[in-house]
Amino acid sequence: AVAGRRGEPVRVLSGRVEGDPGNATAQLVAGWISARCGCPVEVVPSPRNNGPRGIDSVVLQLDQDEEVRLQDDRKGGAVIDQPFRPESVVALADRSMGELIGEELRRLDPDEPFSEALEAVSGLSGLSDRPAFREHVWYDPMRPEQSPAAAELELNSPDELPEAPGTAAAPAPTVPDTPGDTDEIAESGEHDSPADDSDEQPVVQSAGAPSAKKAGRR
Repeated sequence: AVAGRRGEPVRVLSGRVEGDPGNATAQLVAGWISARCGCPVEVVPSPRNNGPRGIDSVVLQLDQDEEVRLQDDRKGGAVIDQPFRPESVVALADRSMGELIGEELRRLDPDEPFSEALEAVSGLSGLSDRPAFREHVWYDPMRPEQSPAAAELELNSPDELPEAPGTAAAPAPTVPDTPGDTDEIAESGEHDSPADDSDEQPVVQSAGAPSAKKAGRR
């Protein structure tokens, strides 16, 4: 609308997203605007409640000292405020999870705008050039001395990775071999008969002790 009123292209100098700085949606919106317009966009706390979306308003600073603001009206829409125009409302209907997933599945090719927004937010480059299939490297939280780089190296070449000091596993206990020590029962298969009690010593009962039968009657 601003470009149509001027009759010439409009240049965005900067922008800001007012909302929750820790919200992922607010950060992605700021990254997307920064990638599309080629200008810095920051996320600042909002003076109002951020609401469920995490974003209260988006402000764009244009050339010729003009400003465009989009603010959540908390009624399922956004109010657009721009120079020399009355306020207008754009409907922003909430969609179900199925509708959102269906929209994502309509395009299975690489999402360059999304990768550019991530690059602007994270400061990393070359995200769109990464392979489609990547191998996840798990970092063991119980090994604080293991860095993520060491975990990736261990996954790629486990035999070449030196063990960190103090992390070597203790050797398993072994039973020393004794010459001539054999199991006679295992070799001959003989064992003592349960009825053979010739080697047992007789039980000596004192004269004052009650017999087994009398003890059983009690």
